[in-house]
Amino acid sequence: MVRYDRGAAGAGRRSSQNTAQLSDFRRFVLDLAKAEIDQLAAFTMDWSEKRGARGKITHVTLTFTPKDDDATDAAADEAGRHSSGRKARREGTTETIVDTASLIASAASRLSVSDTLRWPADDQVNEFKTPELHSIGMALGGGHSVQRLADQYARVRPEQRRKLVGDALKADWTKWVTGCATKWGRV
Repeated sequence: MVRYDRGAAGAGRRSSQNTAQLSDFRRFVLDLAKAEIDQLAAFTMDWSEKRGARGKITHVTLTFTPKDDDATDAAADEAGRHSSGRKARREGTTETIVDTASLIASAASRLSVSDTLRWPADDQVNEFKTPELHSIGMALGGGHSVQRLADQYARVRPEQRRKLVGDALKADWTKWVTGCATKWGRV
């Protein structure tokens, strides 16, 4: 236990200067020391202020308590790391570096092709941009141009083409293509 004695720290000076000194002591010494000790040491630090006459702080008492084993191990790990970025790690404001290739691979493994199927922004349905939609148009379109079917779909169903994705889009497009092929006849 460590004590800060106001009298020994120059309390005989003007009151406003003493208040500023104590708030600076709290801000520049106690708060910073507590943060560093709690992050790096095998113990934690707390302090309490004793107030005397007219509410003035006369003593500051520091108390050190040991951490549990897990917290001690975490503190030892942090003490072994480079000090650069320590404040950001303590405050939880660090950025995590992610390997983009592994991120893309994990996202691709969770998604099937039909989950990502969307209507093309330029309304061009061809074998390169949207092979699934193109193959449905070729197989069920009755010999009509797939782009002609796509143009009619975009003109008649403007909201649905943007809202529907994946299997819902495939089902709606299939229904549209077969309906057009029936209505227009085979070529």
